[in-house]
Amino acid sequence: MLRAIIIMIISCSGIVRAQHVVLFKPTDKPESAIKDYFNKPVQVSDTNAVELTYNKLLAQLFSQGYVNAHIISVEHKIDTSIINLFAGSPVKWGKINVPDDVLSSRDMARFRSLSGKIISIKELDVLFNQLITYYENNGYPFASVRLNSITQEENKLYAQLEVNTGKLIIIDSVAVTGDVLLTNRYIQNYLGIKNDALYNEEFIRGISRKINELPFIELAKQPSVNFYAERAIVTLYLKNKNANRFDFILGVLPNSTLQATPGRLLITGDVQLNLYNALSFGEQVSVRFEKFQARTTRAKARIVYPYVLSSPFGLDAGFNLFVNDSIFRNLEYDFGVQYSYSGSNYIKGYYKRFESRIIYVDTSLILFTKKLPATLDVNNSTYGVEYALDKTDFRFNPRKGFGLILNVAVGLRRIEPNNKIVNLTDPFNPEFSYRSLYDSIQNKGNQYRATFRFYKYWPLANHSAIKTQIDLGYIIGKDIVVGELFRLGGNKFLRGFDEESILVSNYQILNLEYRLLLDQYSFLSVFTDQGIMSRFTNLTDYTTIYTAGVGAGFTFQTKAGLFNLNYALGRTNNSSFSFRAAKIHFGYINIF
Repeated sequence: MLRAIIIMIISCSGIVRAQHVVLFKPTDKPESAIKDYFNKPVQVSDTNAVELTYNKLLAQLFSQGYVNAHIISVEHKIDTSIINLFAGSPVKWGKINVPDDVLSSRDMARFRSLSGKIISIKELDVLFNQLITYYENNGYPFASVRLNSITQEENKLYAQLEVNTGKLIIIDSVAVTGDVLLTNRYIQNYLGIKNDALYNEEFIRGISRKINELPFIELAKQPSVNFYAERAIVTLYLKNKNANRFDFILGVLPNSTLQATPGRLLITGDVQLNLYNALSFGEQVSVRFEKFQARTTRAKARIVYPYVLSSPFGLDAGFNLFVNDSIFRNLEYDFGVQYSYSGSNYIKGYYKRFESRIIYVDTSLILFTKKLPATLDVNNSTYGVEYALDKTDFRFNPRKGFGLILNVAVGLRRIEPNNKIVNLTDPFNPEFSYRSLYDSIQNKGNQYRATFRFYKYWPLANHSAIKTQIDLGYIIGKDIVVGELFRLGGNKFLRGFDEESILVSNYQILNLEYRLLLDQYSFLSVFTDQGIMSRFTNLTDYTTIYTAGVGAGFTFQTKAGLFNLNYALGRTNNSSFSFRAAKIHFGYINIF
């Protein structure tokens, strides 16, 4: 008996109290499109939720054009509420009279196109917002829109569109507060806000995003807009942000038999200095020194000066010297005009001069073979266009977003006869002219170059992301020589191979990388780089090569800066992975 009573108590304790039921009943004959709303019980927690329930139903009916729907009565019982509701029929727009003096022809057409359609509050709200946005971006931030003189005839609604534009507002000035050393000229050109321009709400709302894209300043707090009379002052609260960078990478590579000391490790290096806004004009200066192989050295420099004479155009100039002290020397310099959009987004037209000169000529081989070497003296004058777009969420360690860089150029290339070759004399055939060797190649002609990079970051759960990147490069022209080829391989491009050790005339490289983000700057990664390219063999023949690189690495932030370590293996269709040939790269970045 006691056991039965205990079981009954336990069973009763599990009984859930029935919820309150709301039942909708029509007072008219509803159309088939909304019959499902009626005679279908809706459970709510208690009677306090009844009003919320029938208001939600009315909103649904209004959105479908039943603008005459309303509650007739509400009957409350112990556990049920009966809602007597009149639905009516869906109402259509008759005609909306649009004032000709306040709308563009496109906006007028949008409102007039409503005639004959079933009324949709959502669609009307969209049109209102579009119209208000138009005025906000054209000098009227206080514009309002409404329907007036609303009348109904049978099942059609007629109305007059009423627009109150408010005062026309002009931008008076942009005020900057904070400890930043930056000219107002730069800020206003960068944001696209000019004094005495019409107020533009879209520009104002985009200020925070655009400022965050700058590497050397940030917002101390959100911008404010103060209105007085018919003018507006935009106030920016800015502070400096560490953006100057000093970084270097050390590579530890197995030395090949072609290098100075076979069997020993080769230490390579890449040192770079980037300076932002040193002169308070938003300019950028970068200097770089690279030594990737035993006998190769590269020195690079670039300066970008934006918004010359308060225009959206800036100047861009660069210098690049590459020396292989046993074969050739390349010198190139360029000058461009850059149109900046925002942050690192720009389009640039440029002129580039490229010169390649032979350092060492194997005259014995030329005497014997009567063939030109793969490296020749070349001059190339190039005109090109470059476009860059970056839409990632954080440029140092993105988790989502995408970007691209496209560079297309055409140049007039000329091969210059080398005096050491031209002046050769064959002791067994003195009549042979070595200058005639140049007759077999095209000394002068057009050369076309194109490179393209597209990258995208795909956010994953648990603070991780996948990076995908594709790189394409093409050189089109006749008799391409060694000094003109793309130089691939290394920590930043085709990992698992010696720095700039692969010379090709075209390439297609796919990068896939998983990143586990540890903090704003730090992450762990595993990656693979897959490539298909054409490799140079001599002046006329090319061979296809397949490459694959795999590896892992990490980047972590300390008080001293960012440290980076990558370990990678590489193979080609003519070689396999080898741990003895692994590439280890150490990197350091100091942001100051």
